[in-house]
Amino acid sequence: MSLVSVVIPSFNHGEYIQECILSIIGQTYEKIELLIIDDGSTDDSVKKIKELTNLCVDRFIRYELRVRENRGLCETLNEAFEWCNGEYINLIASDDKLLPQKITSQFELIRSRDEKCVGVFGSAIKVDRNNTPIGIKLAKKSLVYFDDIVLHKHNLPACTQFIKRSSVVEMGLLPSNLEIEDWYMWLALTLNGCYLLSSDEVVSHYRIHGSNTSGQVEKMHSARIKVLLRFQNLLSRNKFCLAKASCFLASSIEANDVKIKIYYLANGLYISLSVVFLKKFYSALIRLLIKRESY
Repeated sequence: MSLVSVVIPSFNHGEYIQECILSIIGQTYEKIELLIIDDGSTDDSVKKIKELTNLCVDRFIRYELRVRENRGLCETLNEAFEWCNGEYINLIASDDKLLPQKITSQFELIRSRDEKCVGVFGSAIKVDRNNTPIGIKLAKKSLVYFDDIVLHKHNLPACTQFIKRSSVVEMGLLPSNLEIEDWYMWLALTLNGCYLLSSDEVVSHYRIHGSNTSGQVEKMHSARIKVLLRFQNLLSRNKFCLAKASCFLASSIEANDVKIKIYYLANGLYISLSVVFLKKFYSALIRLLIKRESY
C-alpha cells in the first residue's frame, strides 16, 4: 500500500476546517500522512485545527501543522509539494470534505491505468454553509488531455483531485502570482502526452458560499487569460485564439448579470469567428495560387 499525502492549505475557514479534517480521518484508506499549512488565518482556524491534534496523531502515519504569515495559495502549495513524502497527493481546500471511500477508490483507479495517467478526478456534491446539498459538479468518464483542458472541454472539480507526486515534482513550482492555480496545474501536468482520468463517481463535497473565488467572474476571467498566456508559445495561432475564445465563453456561462453574460459571449464568438474566417482566407488563397500555377 502506497503512502498518500493529504494536504490542506488552510485560510480563514474556522467554521469548516474541523469537518474537513474529520473527513480525512474517516477515510477507508489507511496509509495517509496529513499536512496542514495555515496561511496566516485571522480567524480561529488554528485553534480549531489544534483541537483535533490527538485524533490526527493517532490516525495518520505522519501528522504535521505549520502556522505562518500569509504568502498566498501558490506559495503554500509549493511549500507543501516539497514537504510531503507520499507517492500520491490529495489536495483539499479547508472548507471542503472528502467522502469516506475517496482515496481508496481513486488509488485503485489510478493504479489500473498506464504510466501516462498522472491524476484522477471525480464528481462532487455542492453544499451550502449548512451542508445542505444544492447541486452537483458532475464529471464524465473520460481521458482528459492538454488540448481538452486548454479549450475548456473538460470538467475537473479541484476538490476531487488525486495526483502522482512524481508528476507534480516534474511540473516544477507554481508561479507565485496565479489566482487559479488548478487550471495551470492541469495544463502543466498534461504536457508531453500525459492525461488525467475523469470519473463520474461522487467523491467530495464542494462548499459554495460568498467568498468562493469562482463567484467573481471578472477576476476569474482575468486569471484564466493570465494562465493561458503562459502556454501561448506551445500553441498555434489558431489554437491560441480558440483557447482565448473558450475563456470568454466560460466567463459568459458563469456570469449572472445578463449584460455581462452577453459581453463575454459576444467577445468569445467574435474571436472564434475570426479564426474560422482566417482559415477560409488561407484556404481561398492557396486555391487561388494553385489555380494560377496551373495555367
